[in-house]
Amino acid sequence: MTGIAGVPLAFFSGRAIPGGGVLAMSRRSVLVVVVSAAMVASGLVGVNTAAWASPQAVAADPAVVGVGAVDPVPPGADVGSWPKNSYASSSMVRLNAEQSAVAGAMYLAQRDNKEVPIPEFTSETIQVWARPDGTVHEETAAAPVRAKVNGAWQSVDATLVKGGDGVWRPKVSAVEMAFSGGGAGPVATLSRDGVSIAYTFPEALPTPSVDGPSLTYPNVYPGVDLVVTASSSTLSQVLVIKDKAAAKNPKVRVVRVKTAVKGGTLVGGKDGGYAVHNAKGEPVLTGAGLPGDSRTRLLDLSGGHAGLLVAV
Repeated sequence: MTGIAGVPLAFFSGRAIPGGGVLAMSRRSVLVVVVSAAMVASGLVGVNTAAWASPQAVAADPAVVGVGAVDPVPPGADVGSWPKNSYASSSMVRLNAEQSAVAGAMYLAQRDNKEVPIPEFTSETIQVWARPDGTVHEETAAAPVRAKVNGAWQSVDATLVKGGDGVWRPKVSAVEMAFSGGGAGPVATLSRDGVSIAYTFPEALPTPSVDGPSLTYPNVYPGVDLVVTASSSTLSQVLVIKDKAAAKNPKVRVVRVKTAVKGGTLVGGKDGGYAVHNAKGEPVLTGAGLPGDSRTRLLDLSGGHAGLLVAV
């Protein structure tokens, strides 16, 4: 079997969620062209959990607990009767809102003898629990596992659903994604915090078929399918070239995908990656560099195009 390569078209990946190439292998020779995309994790709260084991440490340094107020100490609660290792023992009657969130969860954990979540510290990748033994447990995921929908956290679900506008979107994702239902226009658009980037395939797209998080646009070129797949915070676009004749098509050997950025600026990096910055110059979406494959090289990114020369 020959003529198999993994090559990204626009290679987006997140700082916290590394993207990667895809090498598809089957009984047929295929050429795989990958575009991955992801958000920059932002706004995560740095928490000194080591200090949480000591009520005195929390009282001495309120900043170690975090932000906001969730599950405060019940009004009028007799904190003097609480267990001595409670965060709201009599030595900590004066609690700020942040400490109150921990104290309330710790009280419930000790009272009910079970772990109690502290929603104040929940993020797309982090969840924190108070334990009955007076300690705090934190779980951190490598990629987003939840996203806020109408102000409430929901588990991510990349299953694609077609809207009334004919556009396909994941049920729940950390990055807003929209995929073409066919025709002209962008095949995929990613948006976060007022910044977006859209990718437009060189040809008008046929109506896709859907399979969970993936869309297949058949025969975008003779013998070539385009497969787009969403995850919690990334997307990939894969060109599957099904025979050697299709691989010799000049349009396939050099593929140019038009990019359009709104609300930000596309900035290149020394390592072959790039980022989309907002008006403040902060990266909102980041792009990974190309995988090490001597058969490919990046073409000019200027003019809103990302292209690759592919040797098959």
